[in-house]
Formats: sequence, C-alpha cells, structure tokens
Amino acid sequence: MKNNKLLILVGLVILGLGFFIIYDSQTKEEPSFKPVELKQQNSVINGSLPSYYDTIVKVGLELTGIEGVTVTIEELPEEVKKTFDGELNAHVRYLDGRFYLFIDPLNKRKAITVISHEIVHMKQYLDGTFKYDDGKITWNGQPYLLEDITYDDRPWETEAFQIEGQLASQISEVVYQ
Repeated sequence: MKNNKLLILVGLVILGLGFFIIYDSQTKEEPSFKPVELKQQNSVINGSLPSYYDTIVKVGLELTGIEGVTVTIEELPEEVKKTFDGELNAHVRYLDGRFYLFIDPLNKRKAITVISHEIVHMKQYLDGTFKYDDGKITWNGQPYLLEDITYDDRPWETEAFQIEGQLASQISEVVYQ
C-alpha cells in the first residue's frame, strides 16, 4: 500500500513537471529586437499588426537598397487567402507608386522570412521584371496567366524563394541581440 502511494506521488510529480515544461515552453516570449538605427528613407505605415513588422520591413528595404517608397501594412483578408492555390501568409501589390503588404499575424522569425519574400517581390516591381496589372502578369517581358501556371512554377516566386533566405538571415543579424 505504501509503495502504491509512493508510485502515485512520483507519477503526479512527473506529470506536474511535464505540464510545467510544456506550459513554460509555450508561454516564453520571443526574443526582443535590439534597437536599430535606420536611415528613414522609406515610409512604412502599419494599420494594426505587430509593430515589429515595421522594423522588419524598414530593415529589409534598407538592406536591398530600396529607397523612397511607401509601404502600407494591413492584415491579409480571408477572402484573398481563399483565392490562392496554396498556403498564403502574405501578398504584396504595387499601386500608384505605393506598396500594400497584406500579411497574416506571425511570430517574429516567421514574419522575417515571409516579409523577406515579399520584399523580393517589391524589388521585382521596382526593377520592372515583374508587373501586375488588372490580373495580368508580366515577368521579364513575357505575359503569364496565373491559372495557367502553378505557384511553384512561377518564375517570380522561384526567384523570391531563392533570395528570401539570405535576406531573412541579414535582417535577423540586424534586429536580434
């Protein structure tokens, strides 16, 4: 009987420690960004998403040499996600000289990667390799219809995926302590 009570007590202690470890790992805050000094050469307007999105966008733009642009950050609407043929975390559009970055709420590390990808698209818009006009896409002068090419086969996406990792690493080096 004594052994059963001891086994139950040990089991409860182990169970309690397990719950504590799981709870503690899920409630830990993400690492803070260190103070970053920027040249303020771009305007970033954040509607309502985490303020670290502003920092990530500003640092990414600066690292890619993009200057004099305005980026408005807004939450990615559910109706836009439904029209996409895959998992969509963010989407960028360039209208009337202004970028609109639509993005899901993401943790800092995921946001750095996703925003890096979208900054590559911003650079593509600015250098003229990528154009989107009323549903028509032109990549390096060649027209594309989205319905005719899968997401993974779109050359502008291939380029963005090739570059995003390096840009995300550079942004992380700047923002993390």
